[in-house]
Amino acid sequence: MTIYAVANQKGGSAKTTTAWMLARQWAAHGRTVLLIDLDPQAHLTTACTLPGATPTISDVLTRIVSPKESSATLVAAARPVQADDHIRCVPSSLDLENVALNLQQSFLHTITALHSALSTEGPDLGVDHVLIDCPPSAGVLTLNALIAADAVIIPSAPEPWDIDGVRKMIGVVEQVQERRNGLPLITGIIATKTDDRTVQHQQGLQALHALPVPVIGQIDRRNGIDAENQILGSYAPVARTILEASR
Repeated sequence: MTIYAVANQKGGSAKTTTAWMLARQWAAHGRTVLLIDLDPQAHLTTACTLPGATPTISDVLTRIVSPKESSATLVAAARPVQADDHIRCVPSSLDLENVALNLQQSFLHTITALHSALSTEGPDLGVDHVLIDCPPSAGVLTLNALIAADAVIIPSAPEPWDIDGVRKMIGVVEQVQERRNGLPLITGIIATKTDDRTVQHQQGLQALHALPVPVIGQIDRRNGIDAENQILGSYAPVARTILEASR
């Protein structure tokens, strides 16, 4: 089981889209995938058509911090996704914001709660890959994902603020690597929402390629009725690249 955190400190960089599309690509090749929605905005939960489903990741993390308040496990929270029987999702909700506050006040489990849950239940999950959709910050929830992850995928549009978010995320990962003695590794950057007909995006792509982390794919901006299928197809070579890098 390989665990990936999909992270960038900038919102709107296509983290949720990346997690969802990679899961669908891997599932199409027979891989089993667990998605964990670690963002209180719960966009991945919506993509998986699971809004309102319980238990959520909030309940799972609460069990780690306060066992008397919750008995929820990852196995119980992992709900099948109707779009593909190879994919399950642990849903999120706005309650996760309160759980994040509780994690910050926890001495033992501040940034290790998710790692604890995955380490304990990993064999019972029965999946090949875990994709964690992180919130757009380097707060306690993202740190939980990085501590739990084997590797990090950083989506970024070729825009100045997105690229700044990538630089900051690389720095955060390096700090986590020091804490974990080497892990997680950064698999690479995925350039998203690109339109290289514009000078700004041409310059942004150059800036992304100049960073000390490889750009492993480019997803062009798509519009129109078939945009989702076109974007899904664009993630096919990226999905293969990530799997090859994990071997």
